[in-house]
Amino acid sequence: MKKRQKKIVEKEEITDNKKIISKIQETQIKWTIIVIVIVFILFLGTYYSIKLYQYNSSRFEYLGAKWEIGGTQEHPTYRATFPFLFSKTFGLYMNNDPRTNNVSIENISIKLYSTVVTAYDHDLELCQKASVAQINLVYFLTSGAGIKVVPAMFNETQSIERNVTFADCSSVVNKTVIMLKKSEYPSIEQDKNNTNCYIINVGNCDNEKAVEKFMLTIMKQLIS
Repeated sequence: MKKRQKKIVEKEEITDNKKIISKIQETQIKWTIIVIVIVFILFLGTYYSIKLYQYNSSRFEYLGAKWEIGGTQEHPTYRATFPFLFSKTFGLYMNNDPRTNNVSIENISIKLYSTVVTAYDHDLELCQKASVAQINLVYFLTSGAGIKVVPAMFNETQSIERNVTFADCSSVVNKTVIMLKKSEYPSIEQDKNNTNCYIINVGNCDNEKAVEKFMLTIMKQLIS
């Protein structure tokens, strides 16, 4: 009898131990699931926070335009969208951050006639980036502002050889003249005798900042 009671007690103890172990295992599984869920939520929160930060940091407003940073970290591009005269939504690309473009253009007010003459010389043609900036300037004037642009050369000998219009600050009146020259440093000047003539010194061949600064100044005058 005593042996039978002892066996019953042992069975009950085993059963109780199994229940305890089962509860412990269930608790461990629950906590494991909770931890996994918390880690997953933290991961998602961190991921979307980074994405939101990257999204916000790649967009800014400047000179009345909305800008978006694209390209790569090594070679970023800056795209501006804004309503601009004849274009409801005009898109303009630049290779330099407009907010930090420090090319001097003090006390210069740019007046744009319905016809703008852009003059250059052979040296500028050899500068790849400066030539691209010139094309960007022409696109900006024609597509954005609806201005007629006439190409010309300010070197008279080269203009004759190329059969291209000759133009400089002294030879053109009642039109806006924009002369693009290769130089040591980028700068923008206004001719003293012809205030409708602007000289953009593009700096070395790898420097587009002066051309872009000229366009930024026009933007500021027309859309701000």
